[in-house]
Amino acid sequence: MKRILYFLIIPFLISCQDEKSYDSEISNNDYSEVIVSGTIENRPINDTINTFKIYINNLLGDEQFKVETISIEDSGEFRTSLLLNNPQTITLAYKAVEFNLILKPSDSVNIIFKDNYDTKKDVFTDAKLSGSLAALNKELFTFLASRELNMRTYYNKLKDLNPDSYKTFYDSIFGADANNIDRFLAENNVSQTLKDWLFVEKHYVPVDNLLGFPLYYEMFHPEASKTVQYNDSFFSNLERLPELKASHLVNSKINSIGNYLRFHYSKKLSPKGVKTEIKKLDSLVIRELKQDFNSNKLLLQLAVYDIINYSFENNNLDFLTNEKDFIENLYTNSIFENIINTRTETIKLLVKNPEIPKNAELLEFNYDTAEAFIEDITRTSDKKIIYIDNWAVWCSPCRSEFKEATPQLKKEFSDSVEFIYICHKSDETLWKPMIAQYKLEGKHYFVTEKQNLMLTKYLDITGFPNYNIFDKNGKMLYGGFEYRPSEPITKELLNKLTK
Repeated sequence: MKRILYFLIIPFLISCQDEKSYDSEISNNDYSEVIVSGTIENRPINDTINTFKIYINNLLGDEQFKVETISIEDSGEFRTSLLLNNPQTITLAYKAVEFNLILKPSDSVNIIFKDNYDTKKDVFTDAKLSGSLAALNKELFTFLASRELNMRTYYNKLKDLNPDSYKTFYDSIFGADANNIDRFLAENNVSQTLKDWLFVEKHYVPVDNLLGFPLYYEMFHPEASKTVQYNDSFFSNLERLPELKASHLVNSKINSIGNYLRFHYSKKLSPKGVKTEIKKLDSLVIRELKQDFNSNKLLLQLAVYDIINYSFENNNLDFLTNEKDFIENLYTNSIFENIINTRTETIKLLVKNPEIPKNAELLEFNYDTAEAFIEDITRTSDKKIIYIDNWAVWCSPCRSEFKEATPQLKKEFSDSVEFIYICHKSDETLWKPMIAQYKLEGKHYFVTEKQNLMLTKYLDITGFPNYNIFDKNGKMLYGGFEYRPSEPITKELLNKLTK
């Protein structure tokens, strides 16, 4: 399958008005400002690290995943304005300090914390919070300070476990965490918002991890995984999931449950060794999901929306067209209706009339051999280093690079490096819209399946994205996924080669 299970390999890092209904706080397409400010104390003199990251996972947003880079003043102070359309959890990451904050549109939070701590949990007892969201996040920090669950330890342990030993480990670690949550709620009078947040931690985060284990086992034990059969009892927790409500979406970890369910049902309905057409498999999956979760409507909506969202990311509306009646019946008058309609219309316009950047060239791949192609781009590159980006319209990591890293690299080396983009194994009607969407400047080629096979062998392409760096004479120096625009090694090599 071409799809990337983007939540499994790298788990996402992750007020006085608490008692309003969540539905009234969701504005769908109407975004409101949230102010996040604060001070980082005890920073080293002349510290070269003057930014930190905020990770946003907004399922109801125009773009689900966003990473904001926030500047830090010499004094350690920072202030940023985020645009959000619903209550959600973000992750702030600065050096080794990392923590969640619950944010709501039109509110604010100010946090003072130190440059470093002896343990990761120390920030929760030391940080000082103020602003309209202070009370809510103090509750959150109090819980996190008391929590014994360590997910880093959990993931490190996975490689040593088989399905039987994992299930025992799983029951132990998440059973203890559920008891801790119950004890915390019994001993503390907390807001409904935090209760909703903890509901997800207790009931849905464990199931995410259970559904993800088969992929980890396949990754760590590729041969043994070929003969493993997971019976229904292994996933029995699915049958006991309590009903999900809109207020539970305040915990952004719930955004991954749809992806895990789609992965699980795709595996279940596609026997090993049998290749099933994606369109047919999607149709089978959504109907099986409806059969199993019809009484848990929001959960069903999240699971099906994962397929819709994947389609949106690829600017491909085939699934929405093919399953029009199913989707209308499921989402009419739901919190997803506006975002589905808005993104559908946006993609229709993009595909119909893609606005290609002024400095982008769309070129024909008229070469009989890969060698002839390299000779030609070397001849026309005006003695520049050549950087080839091999990508596909369905490739999520490819698109992630296009957002910021690719244009930044292009801007820095525009005078000394020839940037070549080759689109492989893709629907040609979606090629130009993707170039327009990310404003990709440079020389672009779309290759057929036959041409892809020729280039794959010559450029040693093992997956996407894949990058190749050639010298001024057309000699390939480096190749592989590790030379992404976002990787420091790429900039280091280009600096060295262009001196």
